[in-house]
Amino acid sequence: MSALGIDGKSLEYLVVEHKVDTLQARYIRICKYAPKYQLDELNDEISRLSKERDYLWRRDHSPVPSALEMERC
Repeated sequence: MSALGIDGKSLEYLVVEHKVDTLQARYIRICKYAPKYQLDELNDEISRLSKERDYLWRRDHSPVPSALEMERC
């Protein structure tokens, strides 16, 4: 597990979250003028990064198994 900041978010999570926000802003700026294939590529990348962001959030906030639970396995 990576170190969490005061807000409960890891550095990895914050980096991915920033990328998602940046791509979403770019999508909004160009959606009226860009060709469909370019918007589709942006949308795919946003979707991929959103899944990664969700994974990082779950990873960082999953309960740590206790030693007793580890012995049972």
